[in-house]
Amino acid sequence: MESSWEDAVEVSFRPAGGNIRLAEFDGAQEWPLDLEPISYRVRYCAAGMDRGQAEGTNVDDPPVDHYLLQFWPAPPRPAEPVRITSRSAACRHRSALGQPPPPTPEEQAEAERAARLREEQTAEERRLAVMRQWWGGRLPGEALRRVGRAAFDVARFDVELAHALGSVTPERQRAVARLAVHRAYTVAGLAPLDWVAPALAAMAEGRALPAPFDDEDRAWDVLEGEQRIRRSTVRMAVPPPDRPAVPLLLLHDAAPGRRATAEPPSLPGTEPGQAPPPGQAGARAWPGPGEPVRLVPPQRIEATAPHPLPGDSPAPSHRPAPCAPSQGQALRAEMVRADGVGQEQSLVSRPHAALPALFRAVRPDSLSAAFGAVGAAIVTYGEDYPALLEEVWAMVRGV
Repeated sequence: MESSWEDAVEVSFRPAGGNIRLAEFDGAQEWPLDLEPISYRVRYCAAGMDRGQAEGTNVDDPPVDHYLLQFWPAPPRPAEPVRITSRSAACRHRSALGQPPPPTPEEQAEAERAARLREEQTAEERRLAVMRQWWGGRLPGEALRRVGRAAFDVARFDVELAHALGSVTPERQRAVARLAVHRAYTVAGLAPLDWVAPALAAMAEGRALPAPFDDEDRAWDVLEGEQRIRRSTVRMAVPPPDRPAVPLLLLHDAAPGRRATAEPPSLPGTEPGQAPPPGQAGARAWPGPGEPVRLVPPQRIEATAPHPLPGDSPAPSHRPAPCAPSQGQALRAEMVRADGVGQEQSLVSRPHAALPALFRAVRPDSLSAAFGAVGAAIVTYGEDYPALLEEVWAMVRGV
């Protein structure tokens, strides 16, 4: 270091970001410093500090004090004075000695890691508290955690049933899944169809599903072309008033459904608007000539798809079914009056809501199969779902 520099100190420095600049005290000017994110040794040299402070030079006056800032790569080590000769530098040095030493890079990294850990622990504690409250005062077991969304879909309507279903044997869970499929397919009018009955028999016997159920997309196509069933709708199932919506902390957005078909096929020998057939109380037949209907794509009525819990299975990769709402979705039917004013109702197409139950019931995991089939059956039953849950409870209890 040249002898002309009266004062000099050295410190270690590591850039915290990529935009490092040298700025004047008042910020009037600044200069970018092209520094890499590595450890540097920095030397700050000064000459004429006492004179500059005594004369109080203005910006436009010739400078009487001079400074030099130098950087070079070096491992971190404590700050140290190299040369202190002026009163101004000595005063600043004494003040600096009274300050606590800055943290080392290792200490800074550890402090940041500890802060992140505290934030994560706080967030996890909050999530568990919210989950415990929503699940009736107790956390779901590991089996329910693995099921994920399907368990939430059933627990929204009966949280104690969800806990009970998670505690019974795999054989009982399979029985619940088969029951849910049969009830959903019966109320939707699918069970007697010649392309459906063999699949129900295969499910009952534990065999692979026959065509068209060996290809889910193909099964949907067959349903779309079916002319022998009444395409009835039912008002969407609404959870009990004491069951709050799933907190946003536990949710993620549901995937959009496929586009709804514009018009339902009519039944041979029947007229639109006829009363629903026996055994389908609460179902609403398609409107007659005086009630034109326009179907729109399934819309998410309320978010009900929770964030996957640890160990959750990934969502099925197949494409969503046409008009087949998942929990929290409903097929909207807009009743268009002669004056063009529409009145929206949240309606579910029963055949479309029922079809997924069979695919869910044959999942490899018995608990996932049970929850998936019961969830689809709840959507199919709509506002009549309490009758379904009574039968499910009886099966769970072995009555």
